[in-house]
Amino acid sequence: MTDDRQLDGLVTEYLEQRITRRTFMKRAAAMGVVASSAAAILAACGTTSTPSSPPASGAASEAPSAGPKTGGTFIEGYDRDFSPVTTVNAAWVDPTHEAFLEPLVRSDPAGTLTPVLAESWKSNADATEWRLKLRPGLKFNSGAACDVAAMVETLKVVSGPNGQHPYWWAQVTDISADGDEIVITCSKPYFNLLESVIRQEFSNAYLVATAVSADKDYGVTVVDGTGPFTFTEFQPGSHVSGTRWEGYPGLPEGAWFSNKGKAYLDGVKWVPLLEAANRANELISGSVHAMKRPLPSDLEALKANPDIVVIESEESAGLTFGLNFAKTELGFDDIRVRQAISHAINRQAIVDTVLLGHGAAAYGPFPTKYKWYEKGVEAFNNYDPTKAAELLDEAGWVPGSDGIRAKDGNRLSFSITNFTEAVRNQTGDAVVAMLAEIGVEAKMTNLEGGAFFDMLGKPENQAFFFNWLWMSPPNLLQVITGSSFRPAPNWEQADVPEVDAAIDKWQFATSEADAEAAAREIQLVIAEKLPTLTIWIPTVVWAHSTKVHGWLPTDTNLYPYYNDVWLDS
Repeated sequence: MTDDRQLDGLVTEYLEQRITRRTFMKRAAAMGVVASSAAAILAACGTTSTPSSPPASGAASEAPSAGPKTGGTFIEGYDRDFSPVTTVNAAWVDPTHEAFLEPLVRSDPAGTLTPVLAESWKSNADATEWRLKLRPGLKFNSGAACDVAAMVETLKVVSGPNGQHPYWWAQVTDISADGDEIVITCSKPYFNLLESVIRQEFSNAYLVATAVSADKDYGVTVVDGTGPFTFTEFQPGSHVSGTRWEGYPGLPEGAWFSNKGKAYLDGVKWVPLLEAANRANELISGSVHAMKRPLPSDLEALKANPDIVVIESEESAGLTFGLNFAKTELGFDDIRVRQAISHAINRQAIVDTVLLGHGAAAYGPFPTKYKWYEKGVEAFNNYDPTKAAELLDEAGWVPGSDGIRAKDGNRLSFSITNFTEAVRNQTGDAVVAMLAEIGVEAKMTNLEGGAFFDMLGKPENQAFFFNWLWMSPPNLLQVITGSSFRPAPNWEQADVPEVDAAIDKWQFATSEADAEAAAREIQLVIAEKLPTLTIWIPTVVWAHSTKVHGWLPTDTNLYPYYNDVWLDS
């Protein structure tokens, strides 16, 4: 018998474009709804297709109101504290950026690039020149024109030596204006330009003059972007807030969002929920309308709550385990030692017991849902403590009287630096116990954010966990494993020629076929040579009240957007 509450929730997900027609039909069938009945339900919905998006679970107690309502402040809980709302000197990018700042192009839930500030784009045959046509009539929050000259200035800053990620712009030799087009000229082919930099948050539009004038206060007391909300306040450890921009120029035809005009909400407020154990309660109590990453142990209760919708999908992220190559006394420059440590880790057991199944064991560096995931990596890094011991024996690391292996008077004993967080801390404890089984002594050093990043850059850093989040895994692995990025963010000090060669193929790809081949090669060579080890790929869980509509986390973007969001009172 079909659970009416679950079916109502499924209909709500479809109406709010969180699932496709195909996903609706499959999940309805799993509930026992015959195909003809499911089709009739969709026909009654008055629509036949929606964008692709991650599957959702949980249920709404009733279908949404007849249409979007204007007003109200949407409160979103986040799983970490916030950095300044700027693309230049921020430590990281938060969901706050998606309300205040916009890119030239954006990926829709299916991964297709759609227009935002640029209305069209093209490259020449070998991808050494790109042209992006800017929409007319755009402006910044301050009222200044967001024209081609302003966008060229923005891109020159973010691609320059003081930009956030200048290395992704390495072959770009010139950014200039030609009428209503931004022209990006490259010394070598750059087929991946749009994926690598243009669609990413660190290339979002902002008025450079405002940032220069505000200096260190930019992103803290003032933000001058083009998004549908204007910046109101930033209080570290407390909140970030924004107000609907009444002068928002809107979005073009072909843009992803249904609402192409001004936002429905009066405002948005983001609050940090640092204690994972409290996140579910904050949502259930109504203190927040939505939140990210409850504890795995709270998910079943949230899914069973008729007033909560839970959305879960594999995240474009990964927990990596770095071993500092410079620590030759620990043998970390020896591939046999790195492989031994990797084989000692039972990744699936950690996923099952620490993540409670909400994640995937990682035998290679990329998420399994990445468009060019290479299954060949699954032949590497499997749990095999016998093989791990044999590799250490071969490398000359012999168990001592205390059971800890040693070589040339050096014990295989080290500290793992970790950004403290409940699930990562538990993962670390599990890894320490597994390494002990093969005679390797490790201990966790769990630090707060500032101390963690400070330690990564110090020579005494021996090993570390790093949890990355980025929509382009090849670019992320480029900077944390490529030899040219030592000492940071290649904190492992890794120097593996085969990895560098594969990364260069990605960076200088001339076609989609070249890009795919390079992405697959990067995965295989990292899985084998281990400039870094990946332990698990997490699922990301977003949950919201059934009073919230149009808030859509997707597989193809870091965070949800706010153009379509409205509240049902």
